[in-house]
Amino acid sequence: MGTTLNNLGALYRSAGRADEAEKVFAEALAIRRDLAARDAGAYRPNVAATLDNLGALYVSTGRLGEAEKADTEALAIRRDLAAHDPDAYRPSLAISLNSLGVVYKKTGRTDEAEKAYNEALAIYRDLAARDPGAYRPRLCENTPHDMLVTRFSGGGRDEALRRGGGSRAVDVVSRMPG
Repeated sequence: MGTTLNNLGALYRSAGRADEAEKVFAEALAIRRDLAARDAGAYRPNVAATLDNLGALYVSTGRLGEAEKADTEALAIRRDLAAHDPDAYRPSLAISLNSLGVVYKKTGRTDEAEKAYNEALAIYRDLAARDPGAYRPRLCENTPHDMLVTRFSGGGRDEALRRGGGSRAVDVVSRMPG
């Protein structure tokens, strides 16, 4: 039931139905927390996934304090999971780092955003070295672009290119328009 509620919340969020999404995510989170209390190994990853979804919802509705709280808790869970089973949980750890980086960026905490993005990027680079087909696209998605835009937002694309920020990130930004 928690999975179905989580999926329904994601559907509502993507349809712009934030109030409904929040109610459904909250119900999913309560169920998943209860299950995790009984069997942490099986259900903590699901708690983190729902927290990530709530964090994204809160970001999209401008509730950045609540987003940070949800994303920070998801990150703590995923760090712990990745410490015990890196192969299974490092990809989701990188997702949580990127989500928290977005919150930091939106709250003007550039150094913290850059640190979170760099950590996510390091994970994706390592994963891409092991399985390029599965993880190389992640190197060209949000993390490098967000990292450069966060650091050099005042000067835009040209300033980001001039100042650099890692060859892969510069490659991504150099293909951006304008």
